[in-house]
Amino acid sequence: MTTAHMFVRRMLWRPPGGPVVPEPVIGLLGPHGAGKSTALRTISKECGSTIVHALLDFAEEFTADPIAAVGYVVFEFMRSWPNLRAEPTFHRVGLSLLALNEKLPTERTAARKRIETALKEYLVPTKAAQQAARAADVVITSARLAMDLTGIAATPQGQLVRTGSALAKPVIGRMLTLSGRLAVRDSVRWLRAQGEDTNLIDSLIQLSHRRDDSLDRLMDALLADLAENAAGWTAPVAKCECEPPEDVGDDHRDAWLLLVDHAGGGSGQAFLSALVNARQRRSSTAGGGRPAHDPLLVVAAVDQWTAAWGHWWREPWLTEPDAPARQRIPLLSRADMDRWVAHVSAAAEDDAPNPDRAWYPVWLDPLAKDEIGALAPVPGTWDRSTFHAFVGRLSGELPAAVDEIGQWYRAHPTADDVVTGVRCVFADHADDEQPLWEQALLATLPAGLLGRPLWRVIPDVVAVACHHLRMPGQPDEELDVTAFPEARRILRALRTNLWVSTFAARPSRLWPVVGADVRHPAVVHPWLVRCLVAGLAAESARAERRSGALTWHGLFAKLSDVDGSDPARCLYYQLAADQFDDVVDTLVKRFTTDGHRAWIRLLDAVTGAPCRWTELESAEESLARLVPEDAPGRTALQTAVANLVALLWLYRDPLTVQTDDLDKTISGNFLRLHGNDATRADASALEEAAKLFEPKHRYQPPPGSGA
Repeated sequence: MTTAHMFVRRMLWRPPGGPVVPEPVIGLLGPHGAGKSTALRTISKECGSTIVHALLDFAEEFTADPIAAVGYVVFEFMRSWPNLRAEPTFHRVGLSLLALNEKLPTERTAARKRIETALKEYLVPTKAAQQAARAADVVITSARLAMDLTGIAATPQGQLVRTGSALAKPVIGRMLTLSGRLAVRDSVRWLRAQGEDTNLIDSLIQLSHRRDDSLDRLMDALLADLAENAAGWTAPVAKCECEPPEDVGDDHRDAWLLLVDHAGGGSGQAFLSALVNARQRRSSTAGGGRPAHDPLLVVAAVDQWTAAWGHWWREPWLTEPDAPARQRIPLLSRADMDRWVAHVSAAAEDDAPNPDRAWYPVWLDPLAKDEIGALAPVPGTWDRSTFHAFVGRLSGELPAAVDEIGQWYRAHPTADDVVTGVRCVFADHADDEQPLWEQALLATLPAGLLGRPLWRVIPDVVAVACHHLRMPGQPDEELDVTAFPEARRILRALRTNLWVSTFAARPSRLWPVVGADVRHPAVVHPWLVRCLVAGLAAESARAERRSGALTWHGLFAKLSDVDGSDPARCLYYQLAADQFDDVVDTLVKRFTTDGHRAWIRLLDAVTGAPCRWTELESAEESLARLVPEDAPGRTALQTAVANLVALLWLYRDPLTVQTDDLDKTISGNFLRLHGNDATRADASALEEAAKLFEPKHRYQPPPGSGA
């Protein structure tokens, strides 16, 4: 069952009586490149012709004007929907646009007469207007019609809205028509009757003279039209293709759905803010103690966290112990109305409505295995499952990263060997080819961090990222500002842009032994970390040409000094700085003093350190160098610990291809440690660790456990 199907099934189904709470604005969260746009389009396909929906993309030309975006949404909703008893109509929106395009008298009676006269002009276009539309010689689409409304709120009334396009009158006329099957005179008769509504006439006069914010007025009209259309909202079950939840009957209603892509820009923010404010105005003025309801559920793709949401929803980088009183953000596939109803019920206790409370943040589900395969086809000499696992680890399941890796292999057909093809993915190439790590950083790092040259930015961000890879149970302390003055700003930028979250956490193979009772910690996204580490290694190689550049070893030595009071972090940075023998000696001593489970937890944390060797040599070459077979004077304990440190360090790096041979070697060394100290009461932890690396054993975390 796909994420889109689960979302539609959970979130759009309504009981026949209709919901008793306002529909949410769902903020679909995920960092840049997470696949939010693809998810919205997949949901749109899932809706098909059964569920009334529109897909609004604020990256398109016509959405630069939010009023034109309203027009686009209306034209999309006016399509033929088999499950509706009557075709949707949007007369209030049409009349509002007419008022924007005309100069109405300020006196009500005169304004009514002018509107009645204008209706005939708009519903029966002049020959000149018809000829202009034909001369455009384009396919009439919702986007095209919306373009003809661009700038209507800022231009003098009654003039051509866009040079070279059709007049606004025929476009507004389409919106004012009751139905394509009804005569124009019926539309005029209905619209004349609306002129008896004093509030409506006053609103149109104010719109015409720009006395209020035009977008707010137009959004009020849109929601009023949606509420009226909801009367014909019930779908005949015989025509419905929906799959009902298991615990309810077949009779139902569906929410209308607006999917908003690239909602983070100025026009998108203005559109959504106006919608939320208009909905709150309707709720506050409704009588009978029940909100004035419209059927519109909004899903908006956003790649930044809004701080105000943190009053009610737990930030993506916090676990439950960090904020127990706030609601957990669900995955898109697990979002449901029960959680939203509980949120709205709590909001009823507030003294005043809060626009930020109208949002329901959810996190985008990770890629499925078949989706990884589709984005990154298997190169020639690779085993399919091995390659897909490698790409999944390296990309952190970020769709944009999977696609980048797939494109790289397609562009380098000679680099498909399982060993050399892995090592050269991030390597520097010819002068005319930008390394993959550099492409990725320029595309994913928050704009605020790219004000300085990349070679200056990378060490600071690596320091924050590595420091933030905290061990379970440790406090989330920030770096010493005297050593890294930009640390707080960098961490804030990474969090706000959703590059730090509990959803990106992927437990190590040892997690069932070391952290089964601990929530997965928040981590910097693995793809970003891998690109930063590759960039640091590459820039360090030419650091002598950079004045004041901080090299790989210089950075981790500095980090070790800053965190010197924390033995675990100190070991972590020492291993990153290639002080392998010192780390092994300390872990050998700790093996005899610590409990075995605690020792494995320490081993697991330390071997997560960044490694630069996977880009320079094969895992076999690194092992032979770090743990030579002829090392004199080493005890069995020292040899087993040295092997585990080297193996797990390399194994944890995504550029190492995980094989059954590596699994067997790791498992065997845990068993050797168990044999060395089998009389200890907690020696079973070593056996558990060994079993986790038995060939073909792959630990899979439960769905959604990263949250």
